Order: sequence, then structure tokens, then C-alpha cells
Amino acid sequence: MPGWLPFLFSVTMDVEVEAIRLLPNSNNVRAYVDIRIGQPYGWLIRDFRVLKTDGHKYLVNGPQTSWRDPTSGQIRIKQILSLPDDQRQVIEAIVLSAYLREKEKSDGKPEAPPSTDPR
Repeated sequence: MPGWLPFLFSVTMDVEVEAIRLLPNSNNVRAYVDIRIGQPYGWLIRDFRVLKTDGHKYLVNGPQTSWRDPTSGQIRIKQILSLPDDQRQVIEAIVLSAYLREKEKSDGKPEAPPSTDPR
């Protein structure tokens, strides 16, 4: 691991939401959120997904890719970004908070307090 990587991803990392794309007519995916880690020219990470489950809990998933398995024909999914738990939790909290503020602005009414899945 490069020596600068732990410094970049410290628990007190500088994370800013760059863009939120609400999906009001979607079943489970409620928004896509892009974040930047390290200002002003840090890493831009696109397509965190805000999900609302059947139990009305919110989840934040990192970017992922999917493909069709040529032998079985099934769709496979793989996370693109793997973060340590403490850093993932910081990012999830920032993304979810930004989503709820944006949703409240677009709806004109606050959403119920979020319940997140601790994984």
C-alpha cells in the first residue's frame, strides 16, 4: 500500500457531496450521489446509491459494476470501491444526510428520521 493512502483516507477525511440526482419514480434506488474526497482537487467518486428497503430503512451502497456471466447468463455485480468500515460509515452518513436535505428541498416536507442498516 502506498505510504500516502492511509493519510488520504483518515477517519477525519475531507468529504464533500458534489452532486445528487434524485430518482423520485424509482422502486428502491432513491438517488445517485457523487462525492469528492480531498479538496479542492481530490478524488471524485461517482454513483453512490441511496436505497430505501421494504422495511423503510435507508442504505448507501458504493459504486458497482455489473455484467452478464457468459456461461450461466446470470447478471453478476461487483463493488468497485472497498473501504474500511470506519471510513465507509463516515461516507454513508454524509451521503445520507445530503440526500435527506435535498429530498426535503424538492418535496417541501421532511422525511421521517432515517434508520440505517449497520451491516
